[in-house]
Formats: sequence, C-alpha cells, structure tokens
Amino acid sequence: MVTAKFDLPALERSLKKAAKAFGETSAQAVIRWGVSVCRDLAVQTQVFGQTKTKAKQENAITAGAMSVVLIVPKVGASNKKGLHSPEGVNAWIESTRGKNGRTPKNMPLSERKVCTEATFKKAMRDRFKLAGIAKGAWIGAGQDIAKHQTGQDRIAIGKNFLAYSQKHASRGHGIPAKSGFSPVAVLENKAAHSASSWVLKDSSKRSAVAFGARKTITWYRKALKAKLDKV
Repeated sequence: MVTAKFDLPALERSLKKAAKAFGETSAQAVIRWGVSVCRDLAVQTQVFGQTKTKAKQENAITAGAMSVVLIVPKVGASNKKGLHSPEGVNAWIESTRGKNGRTPKNMPLSERKVCTEATFKKAMRDRFKLAGIAKGAWIGAGQDIAKHQTGQDRIAIGKNFLAYSQKHASRGHGIPAKSGFSPVAVLENKAAHSASSWVLKDSSKRSAVAFGARKTITWYRKALKAKLDKV
C-alpha cells in the first residue's frame, strides 16, 4: 500500500497553487496526482517498463520454471520425480519459491523434477495468464481513484496502457482524498508479491510519488493555458 501525501514542501506549494489557479481544491489535485502515481508505479513494477513487457515477463516466467524443471522425452508413471500434468508442474514451481518469491537459480539437476515438453508448455500457458498482476493492480487503483475526479478535464489511464495486464485491475483499489487541511489519497495493490522489493523498490515508489506530483503540476499548467487561450 502506498499513501500519497503532500510531504515535499516545494511540490506541495506548487501543486496547491496550480490547482487553485485552475479552480480546483487541493483534494481534487491529490486525486489527479494519485492517477499519475499509479500509472508510473505500473511502469516501475517488474518487469520494468511500458513497452514489450509482456514478452519479457513470459520469458522470465519460463526461465524461472526451467531452473527447477527438466524437460525429458517421456516420463514413466513410476518415476518419483515425474510431473504428469500442468497443475503438477505449477504446484512444484510454487513450492520452490523462496522468500523473495523467486525460484532458485542453481538448483542441482538431481533435485529437479521432470516433465515432457507438451506438459511444460501447457503449464506455461497457465502461468502466462498471471503475467502482469502487480502492474495491473496499480492500473486498477489508478482507474478506481480516477472516477472521483470532477469536471470535464480528467486524467485517465487508457485501456491500451499495458493492455495485457489490465485483466488484473480488480486487484487494485483507490481511496480518494477528502477536503481538508491536508488531503490524503490511498492507493492499494492487493497482489501479495507487489510488496517484494524485487518487484517494486522503495526508491521506485518514492520516485513515482514525486514524478506524479510534477506531472500533475505540468498538467494543470497546460490545462490552464489551454483554457486561457480560448478566452
């Protein structure tokens, strides 16, 4: 969970000033800020980036599986190391994950279990469906909080942004800021592994919060200029 709060004096003054000039409250500014933060958190979450991340995640999923499974031409029914179904392969992979959520890199060949190529591919297809959970949850949190914006000019996270991950959007939640002296918005990612520093570094969270504030300030300035140009 990330709690977005005005804790940087310079950004606080600039954002409040920009929002006021545009005719909005600080609470509304925080909501807009939260949308920008969520968008950047999705980018900062592993696999890092915005483009070609689906392929990168699938490659990482496959590599993690290959570090604990050996593919063989045939697996006998009596083979104690044999995995005979996609469910069995995935259960084995999950059982090998360490505290960091990753499979061991150097598991001895003698300790790895075996399966056929066909079974392995079916297991990977199932695992690929889970790609982008952490990214999608941040997108969901941003979309959730975006609903609380007022007025015609709204900041949004489009359906084509990291599209493959948006099927997991329901794992994210946003609590909008309320009016008051120090408005706060809460952004929640319910994907358990999103708490891992390997998935999303604390420094990346701080960077997303600061970057989101700057982007929101820039948005206000451009929107205000556009409004004045129409006069």
